[in-house]
Order: sequence, then structure tokens, then C-alpha cells
Amino acid sequence: MSDQPFEIHIRFEDGRVSKFSSSDLLHTQSLLSHLTPARLYNPKQFILAGANSLSAVQTEFIVSVEFVGEGLPTWEFLYNAQDIEQIDEDTFRADFKPESYGVVVPPALVEIFAEIEMVSGTRYFLRMKLPVDRPSIQPIEMAMFLNNLVSSHGFYFRRLGGGLTVLNPSKIARFTFYPGAAPESVPANAWHLEMVK
Repeated sequence: MSDQPFEIHIRFEDGRVSKFSSSDLLHTQSLLSHLTPARLYNPKQFILAGANSLSAVQTEFIVSVEFVGEGLPTWEFLYNAQDIEQIDEDTFRADFKPESYGVVVPPALVEIFAEIEMVSGTRYFLRMKLPVDRPSIQPIEMAMFLNNLVSSHGFYFRRLGGGLTVLNPSKIARFTFYPGAAPESVPANAWHLEMVK
């Protein structure tokens, strides 16, 4: 085990970041054992107390919370994903190859990519591994999936450089999945337009 302290990085709508740390392993483990991404943004404020400071942070202004350190929990990913990891933009551009995607024969584990832009302008690039158990999903199911993404209480992934990031879904301005949905899965209310890079 390293001597690196446990840290929480709180990112706000305007791009500011507040950082808090603790070297009290027992307290950190106790705190983490009671947290889940689904409940992280439920309280109206976080109260963070240290030997020299007491901070109250209003959750409505938080874009994301990053947990950095050892012994972090292994929460289940949303949507039965096997893995969701943050990657940098260069890796995203190099690894996503639209021509390599074809018909998926279930059961299969597929790799998809996502770009999430927050109201702060911060963009997150993700690589996701999702199980596929049938050839396609119905348009209503796709619409529900998209709605659930922004109405959940916390969307988390493995953070670039180590740790975990939990996004505040109410602060997601845009999300784009690559490849897109199969034509038969596109919600009925979708505008049929291609994103310009």
C-alpha cells in the first residue's frame, strides 16, 4: 500500500476544482463503504471537515467528483457494462474505427466509444465494453436508455490516470455514442442528422 493520501476532486460548472484529502485510511474506507454513484448527488450539499477547515459544497453546482487513491470501491457499471474507462482524445481518435463495426451476433461483448460534454465545457472520452444478448433493441428501449443516462443520480467510470469519476447527470450537455444505433433502434423522435467533426 502506498503513502498516497486519498483525495476527492470536485469539479464545478465554471471549471474550478476543489481538492480535499485524507491520510486516515480507516475513515476513508468507512466513507467509501457508504457511497454509491446512484446516491452521490442526492444530498443538497457535501460537508467536508478537516483539522483546519469545514466546507459545505452545494451539489447543484457540481459537474463531477473524482476519487483518487487506493482501496476504491468496485461499483457495478450502469447498463451491465463490463468496463467503462476514460481515455484521452488522441486514443479515442486512434482506436475508434467505424469501418470495423458490423453486425453483432449475440451473445457478444462489444466495444463502443462515447464522448460526453458537460455544461462546463469539459469533455470526457470513454471506452465501454457492453454485453449484447440480442440482435437489436426496440426504438422505445433506446429512448429509455438515453433518458435513463441523464436522469440517473450518478454515472461513473474508471478515471484516466487512476481512480474513479462520478458525473452529475444533470450537468451533461451532450453525449454521443460511437458507433451510433442501428437504424431499426433509432427512437421515433430522432432527427436524422450526422455529427460534423
